[in-house]
Amino acid sequence: MSCGTTSSGRDQLILIGCVLTCAGAFMHGIQPFLVADAAADFDSPTHLAALRSTAARCGLVTDAARAVRTLTQ
Repeated sequence: MSCGTTSSGRDQLILIGCVLTCAGAFMHGIQPFLVADAAADFDSPTHLAALRSTAARCGLVTDAARAVRTLTQ
């Protein structure tokens, strides 16, 4: 696997549940999409802060319905 692509040659990754994985993908040149309603945290304020942080720094935050619509177009 070279920097910026997965072993299958992809340069984008849809993630559920983990902001740290999103940051790790970004640091390896992968464009991460974090599915907000498939991720969780200790409480709602912490969850929202993590989503805002991800959106501002390392990934596109979306919801499951939009991710599915995009994949099925």
